[in-house]
Amino acid sequence: MTKENRYLDFLVTCLGERETRSPPDRSRPWSWDRLIQIAADEKVLSTLHDALTRLALAQEIPADVANLFLTVKEANCERNRRILSELKWICVLFNRNGIEPIVLKGAAHLLSGIYPSLSARFLADLDLLLPESAFPAAVEILKSNGYRCNCAHPVEATVGHAYPALWRPHCVEIDLHRSLGLRSCPRLLPSSEVVSHSVMQDFEGVRLRVPSPEHLVVHQIMHSQIHDFYRERIRPSLRTMYDVVLLQRRFGCDIDWPAIEARFRRNGHYAALALYLRQVERTFRVASPLPLRIQGVSRLRWWRRVLLRRLPFLKYVDPRYLFMAGLKPRTPLDEVLRVPGGWKYLLAKAFMKSSYARRLARVR
Repeated sequence: MTKENRYLDFLVTCLGERETRSPPDRSRPWSWDRLIQIAADEKVLSTLHDALTRLALAQEIPADVANLFLTVKEANCERNRRILSELKWICVLFNRNGIEPIVLKGAAHLLSGIYPSLSARFLADLDLLLPESAFPAAVEILKSNGYRCNCAHPVEATVGHAYPALWRPHCVEIDLHRSLGLRSCPRLLPSSEVVSHSVMQDFEGVRLRVPSPEHLVVHQIMHSQIHDFYRERIRPSLRTMYDVVLLQRRFGCDIDWPAIEARFRRNGHYAALALYLRQVERTFRVASPLPLRIQGVSRLRWWRRVLLRRLPFLKYVDPRYLFMAGLKPRTPLDEVLRVPGGWKYLLAKAFMKSSYARRLARVR
């Protein structure tokens, strides 16, 4: 077991269902600083205090480390309260105009109750899906109430799966979604289907909606394996996989896994689903909710992923990785060219240094 795998294994033990008390092996070198860094990179640092308390390990770690975990938990709890307060304010604005936003991703997971406490899930922003007919009005409502747009070029407001991030001082960014992702995501999970099957919730006196359990799972996997940066397909973060584990634990039979499999097959993405579930199965040592058929080319793709995880430097000589991560545009070029001024926008980006810096960052 490599040094990093020891820390990942300890984190998985903390997050998993097992009630095993397994403190770090002190006969071998152990760095709490390294564990903290990996937990932050894997986006699970805010969950550690509750996990260690549940396993009765809090007394077996250094006091300063225990205090840090507690501080992170309390700070994230306060941060999430403010974010949900922001969500409530947005819903007040929308509800006045007959709009019920569909909450996505991390906030939806908190509202669905898959996490044991408000502090356990870090939220980077607020992602809201809107019915197509309500989208223009929602953008204007936010702008007229003090929200600003991080839009460097007018074309960016008309292409892609979401409107450029909206924000106001000292508040989290708001992503208004037209669809659930880029490339083939709208076919795999149409936004109209998510809207029609969403569940209305009364959240502190305002009306909002949360996707159905099945759609929460599909979106989580699709976002990781199709929409997100290519490196996420090779090495999903622990939090990305943990969300699926918790969704299955929370909703169980309410998730129609055969229907999910059929959806991915119908859209030519069965391998993406199977490889992801295999990674969750191997990482968290939980049974896959589906019988996985990983054969032929899919088996080669699996072992390639294993190799890239074990020897990360290989990604710098893997032509497919370099192309998918750093060269392939995230938003399809034909979509950009269809909008007025699209070709001028692409030409301008070709001479922007920041554009190339972002591409290089994706390869890391």
